[in-house]
Amino acid sequence: MSRLSLSFLIEAILFSFLLATQTSADINPYLFRWVFGNGNNNLTQLATCGSNLISIVPINGTVPPMGVPPYYMISYAVGQMPVTSFMGEDPQNLVFAVTQPPGKLSSRQPGSQLLLSVVDSLGNPGGSPPQLITVIEGQTTQCVTWPSSEPSFTVSANASENLDACAPWAITASGGSPPYTITLSETGEPFVINVTMPFGADRYTYINRATSGGQLIAAVSDFTGRWASGTPVISPIGSSDNNCNGVPSSSTNATLIDKQAAISRQKHKVTVIVVVVLLLVAGPGGYTAWTLRRCRQRRREAMKATVPAQFPRTYEEPTDEYISRGKPQKAPEPRRWRVRADAEESAARRNVEAPVHRGPLAATLRTPAAPANPGDIAVGLFDGTSSPPVQVLDDGAECASWSEHADGAFVEV
Repeated sequence: MSRLSLSFLIEAILFSFLLATQTSADINPYLFRWVFGNGNNNLTQLATCGSNLISIVPINGTVPPMGVPPYYMISYAVGQMPVTSFMGEDPQNLVFAVTQPPGKLSSRQPGSQLLLSVVDSLGNPGGSPPQLITVIEGQTTQCVTWPSSEPSFTVSANASENLDACAPWAITASGGSPPYTITLSETGEPFVINVTMPFGADRYTYINRATSGGQLIAAVSDFTGRWASGTPVISPIGSSDNNCNGVPSSSTNATLIDKQAAISRQKHKVTVIVVVVLLLVAGPGGYTAWTLRRCRQRRREAMKATVPAQFPRTYEEPTDEYISRGKPQKAPEPRRWRVRADAEESAARRNVEAPVHRGPLAATLRTPAAPANPGDIAVGLFDGTSSPPVQVLDDGAECASWSEHADGAFVEV
């Protein structure tokens, strides 16, 4: 066999091996799973800088351990920067050490909260434990990498606690070297979601389709493979709706979206200011107009009160009720003879002034009879046409000093 044929055969074997490896990875992305050395993946705490044994185990009892060595542990720290740690090539003898800081980082977290995920050399995932793991201080902290107070590459989100099913989760990257890759990893799930955003996009809006009751981590890496600081986490709640009415997750430019939102907020602010100014101007003006209207109305009512009331012109006979209340009685008709004493007594008793009667008399007018003796008074009726009564004095002379009484009689003055 020639040297050329031997070289070609070796290259063909290597190519077939690489093709088979890549094909198996594409066909079955869930190549393996992993457990801690004691077989317990329900641990809730890990000490700093300690040696933690990791084993790669088959997905089921009949499939041998798979994956392409070497293996790595990615520890996603909530609010911090993820750390990728090399564990080794022997699937049954891998070692992992926690390098995130322990202790109380905030009033709500007792220490670093980690979501652990094992990957092989091809990036195939081995799943995550069903809970976050808290970092506690071990025998030493020399291996701990303390986070920077002013990181140049960060990630933020619009929610950091509970998130309803199908609700949008906006994840924004700032700094670094685009394009960015979003990694979504959920507790208790055997897979992760990797999404590379197009160049120029720095915000990924994820429609929540995660399993309710777990916790979902969103990590961001840039073109160079560097992780962003500030990894957010949410707790999906509600029904696990994987359809969400067909609403897809999307990538956008955060600067453009924020600018449009700022314009919308500015328009809303201007509208509120205009409404407030109009209310401030129209309020006192309306109150002034209402006050002036009330004043004019009261003035008209006061003027109406000064107009004399129109009384009926017909005369009404007094009733017994009015007489019993002491009301004045109507003067009697002047058709009888009276002496002065009788007339005065009658007028004083009734306390009235009878109207002068000028009408025609029913009786025949006649002159009063001559008094029998000098000094006597003769009283008679007078209708305004005949001569008034006269008085005969002692010397026989006549005197016309008579006055017409209110009821038509003539008495001496």
